[in-house]
Amino acid sequence: MACRPSDHINELDTERKCADPHQRRRRRKETLLKMLYDYYLECYSDINLIIAKYPIRNPSNSTIDPVPCRYITVHFSVDKRVNPKCDLGSLSRKRIDRKTTLEGKLDQYHRDCKSDIFISISEHLVDQTTKRRWQPSIQIFTKRLVKNETKLFPPPKEELEKQYPPPAQITLENYSKSTKSCSGVGQPSPS
Repeated sequence: MACRPSDHINELDTERKCADPHQRRRRRKETLLKMLYDYYLECYSDINLIIAKYPIRNPSNSTIDPVPCRYITVHFSVDKRVNPKCDLGSLSRKRIDRKTTLEGKLDQYHRDCKSDIFISISEHLVDQTTKRRWQPSIQIFTKRLVKNETKLFPPPKEELEKQYPPPAQITLENYSKSTKSCSGVGQPSPS
């Protein structure tokens, strides 16, 4: 009997029962990327993320540590020439709320999608003298989620460049073009 989304109230329950593991991983990745893009856009932050995806089906009798089958890198960077156009009083509250939600989503992706994750978020501050330009970032948030704590993660850039297949690199340019929901949305032009 086929599962139908209307049969379940809980979307996550539906996803677990109806989707194959690859489809579930793909959906979670899309959701995570949307959250990162929204965080970048609304919280004026640079985001760097590395995900090491492991094979979903690992032989149960294998005693060898699995090797990542693919890496994904995400780099979203704020244009510092853009004037702040947000309520600066609510920006810190928004960042705290978004960061809490993002941490939960990263934990879920790490656990459910057999992936190691490293994220670094640099939150930009407003120049207090003019309140018109962004200062270089001094507030940095990092999180590292790995299955094997003895392993070096994230790998050095040189090692990532040697990977085959090459890491999927997601930047503002290729993410914005690939998502129809982001058309017309973005940073205002520099003034």
